[in-house]
Amino acid sequence: MNLGSNLFQSRKKVGLSQETVTEKLGVSRQAIGKIINNNKLELI
Repeated sequence: MNLGSNLFQSRKKVGLSQETVTEKLGVSRQAIGKIINNNKLELI
């Protein structure tokens, strides 16, 4: 498993929405989407 798969499975397991995860982590929805979809993530 990779980070994206782990994040997706974990948030589903505890019933969190993608929006809630972004708020708790302080990142954009696009960043979480890229992680989940295994796209290149660029944090500045």
